[in-house]
Order: sequence, then C-alpha cells, then structure tokens
Amino acid sequence: MAESNQHSSFESVRKWVIEHKLRTVGCLWLSGITGSIAYNWSKPNMKTSVRLIHARHLHLQR
Repeated sequence: MAESNQHSSFESVRKWVIEHKLRTVGCLWLSGITGSIAYNWSKPNMKTSVRLIHARHLHLQR
C-alpha cells in the first residue's frame, strides 16, 4: 500500500513538471543562482558587486 502512495506521488509530481516545464526550469535556475550567491556571501572581504559577478560565473560554469 505504501508503494502505491509513493508511486502516485511521484506520478503526480512528474505530471506537474511536464505541464509546467518553463516554471520548473526557472525554479531550478533560480535555486542555482541563489546557492551560488549564498556560497559567495560566506566569503569575507569581497565587495557586493564582485560577489554577484562571481556567483553568476560559478553558476554558468556548471
């Protein structure tokens, strides 16, 4: 019974992703940029502009 609930949950998520492809890609991109910015913010002695530029470059290299 638990397998069918997990399977149906996976199927519902899969169906939502298929129906909202652009939103899914946008959310993944935004989470990647946010992670890069958070990583760079943890480094001291950097100007804000340098942090943002570096975060963008880190994200684009992945």
